Amino acid sequence: MKTKLTKALVAMFLIIFALTSCSKNEDELASVAPTKNTTGYIVKDGYIKFDNKESYLKVYNKLSTASDIELKIWNDNLPFKTLKNTFDANLISENKNIKSDVDPLTPISEIKDIALYSLLNEQGVLMCGDTIVKLKDGYLFIIPDRNFKTLNEIDNLQNASNFTLVSKQKLCTEIKPTVSQNPDGMQKILVHSTLSYVTSSYREFVHYEANVIWPFLANNPYLEIKLSGVGQNLFVWWQPPFAHEMDYGRIVINGSTWTDPNNKSSFSYDSALQYNVKWVTKQLPLPSTWPAFSFDMNVNYTYKMNNLSTGQGGALINYINSQF
Repeated sequence: MKTKLTKALVAMFLIIFALTSCSKNEDELASVAPTKNTTGYIVKDGYIKFDNKESYLKVYNKLSTASDIELKIWNDNLPFKTLKNTFDANLISENKNIKSDVDPLTPISEIKDIALYSLLNEQGVLMCGDTIVKLKDGYLFIIPDRNFKTLNEIDNLQNASNFTLVSKQKLCTEIKPTVSQNPDGMQKILVHSTLSYVTSSYREFVHYEANVIWPFLANNPYLEIKLSGVGQNLFVWWQPPFAHEMDYGRIVINGSTWTDPNNKSSFSYDSALQYNVKWVTKQLPLPSTWPAFSFDMNVNYTYKMNNLSTGQGGALINYINSQF
């Protein structure tokens, strides 16, 4: 009897320990499928319907700062397949079916706005009040007054980018680094570092990118500067690149912004060294008047993938609005 009581107490202690070890954020993200609207949203008919802008932004902002584990809890506990889970499954399938050598310049397929992809269903749909939001062909379509007829029209288009009956916004715009050349004609600014062959069957490098992202319902877009560790395995041929942890990474930015070329505002940013990360990012807020606004910046990267691949890189990023 005493032994049974002791085992019961130990089991109870382990359960309590497991429960209290989870973060508060994980607990909140695990309760994601209410049948009654007690959280500002409800899951119904295969998508999420938010009461209003405030309830949407509350969940969106929480997901934007969530860890990988917390995002997995959220996506896996919804009663429908999110666009993020669909994207991840398709990426795995594509990588398994690759039939030819893959150039390391091939960008890693990745989601630019993970929080949004974790809210949209497999068809790229959610609702906010009476507004339907549809993601297709890189555009967010804002469909008012619960107009499901228009939603079906967009779904059936082969190229939705030319659809103009409702307002739309481009989710992400890539800002290409400025390519400058040395006198000998060699490219001076690269979008990725030199390939480092760690073994005969494995190579790695770091990738640089810049994107303007304008989240749904956000007041301002932001420019995201990113330094990513990348690995690539050789198995018969070079396989698709994958995100690889860096020993450390750092981004230093010096630049200026302006809407009037005679009145520039300068800024600087230093991430300091970040250790054991797959990427280092910096998000710079942009005015709501984008793209009627210009910027230039000198971005410098410091990184270490392993003892063989340690170095620095850089990119000149320049956006000049056509009106100037």
